Amino acid sequence: MWFLALAAALVAVPNPAGEASGPVNLYSGSKLYLSWVEKTGPKRHELRFATREPGGWSKPATIAGGENWFVNWADFPSLVELADGTLMAHWLERSSAEQYSYNLRVARSADGGKTWNVFFAPAPQARNAYTGFVSMMPSPTGLALAYLAPRETAGGGHDTKLHFAEFRADGTPVSNSAVDLDVCSCCQTGVAWTDAGPVVVYRDHTRDIRDISIVRRVGNNWTAPAAVHADNWKIPGCPVNGPAIAAEGKRVAVAWYTGGEKAVKLAFSDDAGATFSPPLRIDGGHPEGRVDLLLTRTGAVVSWLERKDDKQLELRARTAARTGQLGAPATVATLPAGRSSGFPRMKSWNGKLWFAWKDRRVETAELTQPLAEP
Repeated sequence: MWFLALAAALVAVPNPAGEASGPVNLYSGSKLYLSWVEKTGPKRHELRFATREPGGWSKPATIAGGENWFVNWADFPSLVELADGTLMAHWLERSSAEQYSYNLRVARSADGGKTWNVFFAPAPQARNAYTGFVSMMPSPTGLALAYLAPRETAGGGHDTKLHFAEFRADGTPVSNSAVDLDVCSCCQTGVAWTDAGPVVVYRDHTRDIRDISIVRRVGNNWTAPAAVHADNWKIPGCPVNGPAIAAEGKRVAVAWYTGGEKAVKLAFSDDAGATFSPPLRIDGGHPEGRVDLLLTRTGAVVSWLERKDDKQLELRARTAARTGQLGAPATVATLPAGRSSGFPRMKSWNGKLWFAWKDRRVETAELTQPLAEP
């Protein structure tokens, strides 16, 4: 079994995040980047990051901070590294005193994170509505990002569209377009780049059906939304449980949670997301979702939260082959039930798996042996 030695090889690694830290994110580039939000005053929050060095984590550096931030368990900041070493980060700031009135800020650093400048800050488009749920990645021109924004007629942030935008490494805009005008209002997005171009996955909204859709840019045009799989999950509200995507060449994998069957699923594509295989069920029977995903040589690794009992969740991971074979699930950590545990993150760096999650504070762990595959 592919994860047979995981229990012995998984090691908790202390990190420089403070006691009042979380939510958290990971990014794997020339370095492994750990980023998190930390409360530093009665009303002040800061976005900080550290990199993994040969001797341990670096000292934390601050990207930005303020007393008007929107800090949320499900809509959380991120940091990525571009091909030229430029760092990009995003966070959320309130635009008024109303509960869900906040907007996106994207900043860049050309000096390794010492100084940061905001270059993208879309203006509020509707009252008590938000712009967020961002997914970012390097693109051939610089930076690609997908995000949710309110339609101009939105009230309370629940009439929502999906945007895709590109920027050069210096922050100059390349494109920004709405690629679906009616989507689920508060589930995470996922973006990836294939040999055929960018693809975005997200939870769609069609007459209360909240399944996972994909849109692809073919040439200069975006395809119509297509379901990754027809789960037909009918729910009169947003489940706050978005998908994850990974791609290499024309290989694509998508993982997601559906509440109709209460299942975590994984599907593969060999044609850059145009079609998908029948999904595999990944979970152990009592999933909460909150998935993350990595491609491997023969398939994928999926992480998710599984309910242990009324008070505890387990962060689990398992491998899945493109042929359908599943590895034994492994428990990475035990977390408190509820929203406070947020969305754990998983990345591969130097051939090893890293996990980050929030318990009382940000925690990290490393799988000290390379992931074995058939």
